[in-house]
Amino acid sequence: MLGRKNLILALVAFVLSGCVGRTMNILQGDFDVSNAPVIRGAEFNMDSNSNKRRAHLEIRDPRNQETRLWDVWNERNQDDHLPKVRADINYVFTSFPVAFDLEWIFKKELMYTSFGFGLDPMPYGKASVGVNGSVGEVGASLFWGADFNYASFENEKYYDGTMFMGPSEEPSDEIEWTKDRYFSFRVGAGAYASLFIGSFALTYAPSVSFPWFLKSYFDSNYEISMSFPSFFTNYFGMTYTYHKQIQASVGVSVVNGMKLGNRLYIASTSVSYLF
Repeated sequence: MLGRKNLILALVAFVLSGCVGRTMNILQGDFDVSNAPVIRGAEFNMDSNSNKRRAHLEIRDPRNQETRLWDVWNERNQDDHLPKVRADINYVFTSFPVAFDLEWIFKKELMYTSFGFGLDPMPYGKASVGVNGSVGEVGASLFWGADFNYASFENEKYYDGTMFMGPSEEPSDEIEWTKDRYFSFRVGAGAYASLFIGSFALTYAPSVSFPWFLKSYFDSNYEISMSFPSFFTNYFGMTYTYHKQIQASVGVSVVNGMKLGNRLYIASTSVSYLF
């Protein structure tokens, strides 16, 4: 009976150990961000009540591009031990030179749906729904995926010294510089529209991305009040479809955002095989 009681107390202590006063401000640094995948429709008039698989290989501009973020703040934490201060940080957009994805596309009457997965080089999933007709198509999309990115940042940590069980410690307030690679998640949503001109399609595909979607990567023992800003990607491209089986595309993605210091331009070309 005593052993069971000790076990319950130990479990409660483990759960509540995360409730002690540990907070962290990010003061400055650089954070890698992956470019958003471009999700387009079929880019040709699919036959009604048909389905296909599409293998897609994309070649991208391999340069990393950096932009400063404006008006990003560490909000005042609940315990008020750390102040509300500005975070002087940069996004470093990393562009892996090659990306691959495989998707399943379906058309029933005019309704078009797709889902798939890709590597760029980290895995991601995607899905879309829309309308596909003889003169063009429109639709909406979602994507989600994992990242393994570098982050180099200065942070200030505060620990109030309280312990749920055992003796309390002296409060601590320290500033340190951290540099490492972290697993993270990204999510986003977008839309697409294409105009069909013979075997060509002119495509516009805007999206919004949320990088570093969770904030517990850096130190799960500390609460971070800063939110990582989202960004927008606007893709403009042209695709040629040969016999509804082979597609070749060229395009450019324009990356901007309300808190990004400047626009970024990322060129790409791709080839797809439908089967």
